[in-house]
Amino acid sequence: MNPDKQSERKNINIILLLLFFISVFGQINYINPVHAETLTQEEKSGWSQWKTWKHFPHNQIQLGFSNSDYGGMMDLEYKCFNQVGSENDEKKYQTYWYRIAEQKEPSEYLKIEVGCWQNNQFTATLIVNGLLINYNSSSSSNSQLLSQIIKQCPREFTGWDIIKTFETENYTLALCQQNNNLYLVGHEKQQHEAFITAQIISNNDTLIIAKDDNGLFIEISNNQLKITVNNQLIAEETILNKNQETNLETLSNYQNTSGLGGPSSVNNELREDAQKKESLFPEIDETFQSWFEFKENLAKDTGLTFGIDYNFLYQNLSQSAGLDEASGGMFRVFGNWTLLGRNTEAPGSVVFKVENRHIFGKIAPQNLGFETGYVGLTGTQFGDFGWGVTNLYWQQKFNNGKISFVIGKVDPTDYVGIYGLTNPVTHFQNLAFLTDPTIAVPNQGLGMAVGAMLSDNIYFITGFSDANGEPTRDGFDTFFDDAEYFKHIELGWTSSFERRYFDNIHLTAWHVDEREKAQVPDSWGVAFSASWFIDDQWMPFLRMGYSEGDAALNERNISIGLGRYFSRNGNLLGVGLSWGKPATDGLENQVTSETFYRLQMSKNWAITPSLQVIFDPALNPEKDVIAVFGIRSRLNF
Repeated sequence: MNPDKQSERKNINIILLLLFFISVFGQINYINPVHAETLTQEEKSGWSQWKTWKHFPHNQIQLGFSNSDYGGMMDLEYKCFNQVGSENDEKKYQTYWYRIAEQKEPSEYLKIEVGCWQNNQFTATLIVNGLLINYNSSSSSNSQLLSQIIKQCPREFTGWDIIKTFETENYTLALCQQNNNLYLVGHEKQQHEAFITAQIISNNDTLIIAKDDNGLFIEISNNQLKITVNNQLIAEETILNKNQETNLETLSNYQNTSGLGGPSSVNNELREDAQKKESLFPEIDETFQSWFEFKENLAKDTGLTFGIDYNFLYQNLSQSAGLDEASGGMFRVFGNWTLLGRNTEAPGSVVFKVENRHIFGKIAPQNLGFETGYVGLTGTQFGDFGWGVTNLYWQQKFNNGKISFVIGKVDPTDYVGIYGLTNPVTHFQNLAFLTDPTIAVPNQGLGMAVGAMLSDNIYFITGFSDANGEPTRDGFDTFFDDAEYFKHIELGWTSSFERRYFDNIHLTAWHVDEREKAQVPDSWGVAFSASWFIDDQWMPFLRMGYSEGDAALNERNISIGLGRYFSRNGNLLGVGLSWGKPATDGLENQVTSETFYRLQMSKNWAITPSLQVIFDPALNPEKDVIAVFGIRSRLNF
């Protein structure tokens, strides 16, 4: 036989053999998701068989009860249909399958895997939590319906406050608030999908009205819930929780969270202080309750929200060539007064902060590190300038804060290189874990900053301020006469606008002019930061920076660490490790670590013990290890 023909026949036989196997295994694996009742080929030890979505027992199991669950289900829906919305409800019955993990011991909690079956395969799967609605540990049958009051706003409203909750026989709803925005969110109990998302257009003690762009209209009045869609009555039911708790998450009804500032900005400090927290000493909370009610009423009536706090810090060195201890305090009055556009998408307000920083010994905690040869700040912000104005600016927002600017006397550390653990009165104390020490951020002074969300996930912040700013001076002479400025620009990615400094990856570039009187050359640098808030409990972070010139403390710096939040009690554990190369030539590298635990004694009082360990301080190479013991107290009211 001709060798060429023999080779050709061999190739044909191979192709036919492949086609045969493809057809056989194609028949074995082919399952029509519309007609099949189970996916037996997908059986897995410890799980039930796959079943179609139309068989899911919605009246027995609540599917998802956390932000992660709600967000995961929306992600699954988007991957499956390239969109999210009620128009997918019928499609889910054709494409969704589920199975339930076997329980080793009886429990009301379940693990449920949900998958999207398309083109004879799962294109996406998700494991979510489930809750048996009528669970009774002593009986397999139950008759009492468990309460389904919403405890958290859904994922797309992460960081919003629940103001009120409403529960009827078939619906559970919550009033969620952030900035000047109010939304009514929730679901039908039998469906357990967050399908209600309606913006509040009227809200007072006797009437709440909400609507969306698809014809949904909700009215709550006289203890009755009324839902219509395109003028067709869908439900009319009695509110069951007549004494629904108001302001579940806040002590005062603050509405003016910052459009671009970090945790140390006035607006976000007001917000964090207003969060309700579990208390070790409820007697203290009772003492201040009438005060917070007064502030809440004042905010509602005038648009003025304010806070007062006192912060104390004591630090002690394990060894030092000079002084070995320092203590100081900060008394602060800060607030936001909305003067224009209250309850609109574009409010304008005056933001202020007046401080008195003082010491009780011979040296401020901020400078204690230099006593032992450390190039850095061990007690950031705890200085000794007496009375000063650190914030006094106009803040203007647009599009519900997604575009905003500030102009006046600003604190650049509120806007430069921010992430979720940058407040020195509630988080870390060492500068290495706050504003990056490779950034030559000046003191508070005249300046401006602008921020905007360029998309749902991408944002930018830019601004400039007086490089010679001082909180004890008005700053007009140095701003206009010296004209030496610090400039910065930041481009970042976040999971959502509401979580912009919780889930945050950004790159910052900066430049500062030469300061002739201070004899500091012009300098520039770049910094990178990545942090992520996992399950609203864990916040790992990685931060690094590089600078040219002598304006910053460090030429290079790398910091890594982790924050661990503990439920709603306000307790916080922080651990960080940092390596830094000082900007001054000839100095050796140094390593810094810090561990702190913020213990919430009451809703408005926290005590934070801390331990910093400095390895090879740059100005004291003879010492290998120096410990800094600290205790911080903060009372806000």
